[in-house]
Amino acid sequence: MITKDSEKAALIRRLSDQGISLMVFYDDAPPASISHDTVNSYTWLVHAPYEYEQLEKWLYPGNWQAIHPGNPSYRPFNSFKTKTAELDALLREAGIKLLIDSFHDDIEWNVIEEA
Repeated sequence: MITKDSEKAALIRRLSDQGISLMVFYDDAPPASISHDTVNSYTWLVHAPYEYEQLEKWLYPGNWQAIHPGNPSYRPFNSFKTKTAELDALLREAGIKLLIDSFHDDIEWNVIEEA
């Protein structure tokens, strides 16, 4: 769980520097300034490079999830209320190595990353 903007920015910078695309599940489309492909009306594949500030302007209300690698059949769920063993099994089954789940106010990010 991360709550500090500096930690969020460091995570996003590391992912971008590693060239990791993020599949983002969110109600609103990203702005044209963020390189992305539309998967469906609530899912976008965001391509590196990207910056925390760009993503924050788009995703600031919270209530979004990002995964890597992208999996269009993945269905977001509340990772904040899911037990660790069940969470691990769901992500493994979907082939997800990284999950960023933003709570409704975007203060807390639940980050699960395969080592």
